[in-house]
Amino acid sequence: MTPVLLVCDEGPGAGLGHRRRCEAIATALRAQGIAAAVVPSGAGVFAAPSGTSRGNPNDSGATNRASTPAPPNPGYTQRELDLMREVKGLEDVTRTMQQRMADEDSVMREVTRAAEMASSREQLCRQEIEELRRHLQFAIDQRRVDREWYDKSVEEREAQLAREREMDIS
Repeated sequence: MTPVLLVCDEGPGAGLGHRRRCEAIATALRAQGIAAAVVPSGAGVFAAPSGTSRGNPNDSGATNRASTPAPPNPGYTQRELDLMREVKGLEDVTRTMQQRMADEDSVMREVTRAAEMASSREQLCRQEIEELRRHLQFAIDQRRVDREWYDKSVEEREAQLAREREMDIS
């Protein structure tokens, strides 16, 4: 049969009821001939040995198990001890992966912020380019008006000079 490993929350916020229910389930499974162990998800790793309903038969439940983990009970089977070691290793891997995910989230936030800043800069550059285009178009239009005025002035001056020459000749 496949052994069962019950992982329970432990500590001031979880209370003892959750752990005791897990221990009762482990005891009931062992009564059916199924290897079962209870492992807290916190730092202290200990389980209910065969025939008991608590992880430490000498513990009355008055102490905080999260702050004072019980030493391994000699009533554990080798399989239970192996499972506890495996769970402890998995907890370490889980913490490492959670830290990596947090680091990756931090990097993603930085990349997103940099992309937003680049997008903002790009938008500002586009606005500046558009402003420069408007100024250039205004300058071109002004130059055209100035050229037209100059050409008209030159034509008028030439016409005036031509009239003055005609007067001088007559």
